[in-house]
Amino acid sequence: MTPRDILDKYPHLKTPEMMICDYLLLEDLEMDILISNFNASCTLLSRHFELSAEAELAKAEILMGLHDHFLIKSLKKKIQPMLILKDEREAAPHLTSSSIQAPFIVILVKQDFCTGVKDIRSASLMMEGRLVNSLTNPKADQVAILLLAGYYSLNVEYPKVYADFMKSVERIVVNQLDRAASRCRKASWNQFLAMLQP
Repeated sequence: MTPRDILDKYPHLKTPEMMICDYLLLEDLEMDILISNFNASCTLLSRHFELSAEAELAKAEILMGLHDHFLIKSLKKKIQPMLILKDEREAAPHLTSSSIQAPFIVILVKQDFCTGVKDIRSASLMMEGRLVNSLTNPKADQVAILLLAGYYSLNVEYPKVYADFMKSVERIVVNQLDRAASRCRKASWNQFLAMLQP
């Protein structure tokens, strides 16, 4: 079945919470453990990216740092990014213009006009130029889990160009190294593993 067929047959997956629940059930995972893994990994990765792992936006920026670490060469070749972080006022074209056929996330950031503090307003799971589902005011761990859930629930394999990044997200959320990690580019993957050392 194609991802569209799956969404038509299982419309509950158009709700992000239900897609995440489906992922947890499919993979026999517990949300509390995934959140704990993500936060612990962000603490370790924050040193490398010189960001605080306290604020949710900083954790999303850590995800962006991983994205760029694994995709820097591909992005120079005009490959579409699969994690987009934009101010909510300038993001409209990104929501409809990307033709990526695999799930990707658009994170919109808002700024509180009273305090000047920026935070995550929404995270939208997109695919083939259309919205699959969207979380409002999510935490960064929910963003990472929703991205993984999009692949597992819609039965989509990681595209080769994005595989290393997706395996790194899987590693920091699920906290397991599987056989597929051995197919990652060695230098980038070894650098990533070094970032996770205490």
